[in-house]
Amino acid sequence: MRKPHILTWLRPYRGLPKEPEKTPFGRAALTLKAQGVEVILASSPASWSVAETGRWVPIEPKTVHAVYDRYASRSLPERYAQLEAQSSGVVRGNPAGLIRLCSDKVETQRVLHTLPFPAIEANPHRFQERLREWNSAFLKPRFGGLGRGISFVQEDDPLPAWGPGAVRGASEPTFLQQAVLPPKGTDSLCVRWLIQRAPKGEWCALPPVARLSSDPVANVHQGARALPGEEVLPPDSLRRAKSLVQQAADELQKRFSNPVVELGVDLVFDAEMNPWILEINSRPSGRFQALSSLYPSRFQALADQAVLRPLQRLAALC
Repeated sequence: MRKPHILTWLRPYRGLPKEPEKTPFGRAALTLKAQGVEVILASSPASWSVAETGRWVPIEPKTVHAVYDRYASRSLPERYAQLEAQSSGVVRGNPAGLIRLCSDKVETQRVLHTLPFPAIEANPHRFQERLREWNSAFLKPRFGGLGRGISFVQEDDPLPAWGPGAVRGASEPTFLQQAVLPPKGTDSLCVRWLIQRAPKGEWCALPPVARLSSDPVANVHQGARALPGEEVLPPDSLRRAKSLVQQAADELQKRFSNPVVELGVDLVFDAEMNPWILEINSRPSGRFQALSSLYPSRFQALADQAVLRPLQRLAALC
């Protein structure tokens, strides 16, 4: 049996990477190495390395059997294209088509139209009309991320057709998404639910992470407070939300031959505590990292498993 080589595309880091033992990804690489799986870190087409005790060791590019795509494809498109060319024809999680789909929030909602999303309007000429219908909405960048460029708007507020997005210094088209009024006593509440494939292929939905903020935009990158979801939401709402997350994952996997190894589903809850999907993330950030710093005994192991699990799934597929 061949030794699987999994190439992980990660955003370039500044300076030297931390010792593998000090990061969840490094610990995952060491764990898999002990099991006969080589995890290769690629921060650029010419910069490949593998984990050893206490250090990352540079290696020459070589044949790989799977790719785990966590790269900054929109901010570094040329390097991303080079990485794709280096690794064509191998198992890839998440699929390139899924990543492109999830980066387009309007198209994602069209594809998953049978699931409950807040209403949207992508035609700037109809923004004011829709806002008069809805009373309040969020003006969002169509391809944005990290909470950048999102604003809460009401009638007579400016509604530009273009605005800042995830890539700093670049503008992108905007769209309106109807505001879902939050539960009583809550300024802003959003839940990130991470769902991943286990090594044998079944879905594994991790505990949800709630984000609370006094700002209408509840995003950890913009200062929201992270809390365990079960401490914020009632069990029935969590059950319904988990069912939606599962449905979204199943629907998206049907569209792609390559494996979907993980998704981050963002949800909000209305005044009656009903869940609504806001968006789907194909390269979800580890919200467990925020919780593990507050509750290490409860969430550090989960945070490490969340990094390890997609790599285990890809190794099994090899």
